[in-house]
Amino acid sequence: MKYFILFLLFIQLGIFAKNANAQAEKSNSFEEFINGQKYAYIVFPDELCNKIKVDQFNTGAFVLSGVQKYLYKLGFLNVKWGSISEFNMNDIPSYCNLTRVFPTWDVTNKYLIYFKLTYFDCLGHKYEMELNKDIDLATSSNIIINNIFNGCMSLYRNSIDSEQSVSLKLPKELTEWTETSLRRDYFSKGHDSFEGIYEISKQNINEPNYKLAVVKSNKGYNIIYLTGANNYLDWQEGEIKATLESTAIAGTYKANWVRSDKILHSDAFVTFNNGILTVSIGSLILTFIKTFPNNANEGRYSSSGSGFAISSNGFIATNHHVIDNAFEINIRGINGDFSKAYPAEIIADDKKQ
Repeated sequence: MKYFILFLLFIQLGIFAKNANAQAEKSNSFEEFINGQKYAYIVFPDELCNKIKVDQFNTGAFVLSGVQKYLYKLGFLNVKWGSISEFNMNDIPSYCNLTRVFPTWDVTNKYLIYFKLTYFDCLGHKYEMELNKDIDLATSSNIIINNIFNGCMSLYRNSIDSEQSVSLKLPKELTEWTETSLRRDYFSKGHDSFEGIYEISKQNINEPNYKLAVVKSNKGYNIIYLTGANNYLDWQEGEIKATLESTAIAGTYKANWVRSDKILHSDAFVTFNNGILTVSIGSLILTFIKTFPNNANEGRYSSSGSGFAISSNGFIATNHHVIDNAFEINIRGINGDFSKAYPAEIIADDKKQ
């Protein structure tokens, strides 16, 4: 009897929903996910986006208008649309306040059929809602848009609370580094020619105003996030932005680069050249300029050299030129760990060696 009553209710609304609750690939319900969302981005294929821009009376344009009207009705503060390649919502402080909405459908005999809304949260979890009633396209554009809007409302109609805090958080790999501690470390312990603080040379206004730091690691270098992400609530000072591994070319490193949305790019490359750091991720090129240390404040610039242990209690032999006129000596590579430096002092020296 309960099923029969629900069935009559949907018939009265004019739309039958295949599943009024979102079918999610996670434990949260659709309602738990949608509350706290502030921004929506409606995604269409590139070809359809181009058609919508030149013809406001095609099916895609009707769907856009109906879905956009629906999302504003739910309570979203800002609703944009476009293709994945056009995605640009750089004014969003957290991607976890953003939902991507993918409308899909088919058209046959002047009816819109198999209409579905697929939502994605910031962690890539999917929520789907599908209509099981055709929408007549052989009528006026306003009626078509309203029918699409009403169809969406039949799937989910509760107003969202955009002021509610979202429970989702993007992952982070946090270190103990801060800009202050890095500057102190560069000055007191020295640094090689690649290590330092870099700021982005922006090519357009939409690029993040990144400030990053390069520090030596066991495998090569780590790039540390300091400030400047557009989605600043998703990033924390000291997070690892990239890890670099050596290649056969001096100054060129293979990079695991973390995008602003915390998706990992493992096919990036980073090059260092006279204080310029260049990141290549496919066709995207980012250029950073080294701002610290510079000639005016580089402090005790480090040189390096090799040595070898001559006893088990910490005595190391090296060439005299390596430690000549050194203000401070630090040893790296103990037990294969090049990320930690140990202080050392000169016990004896031989200027001829």
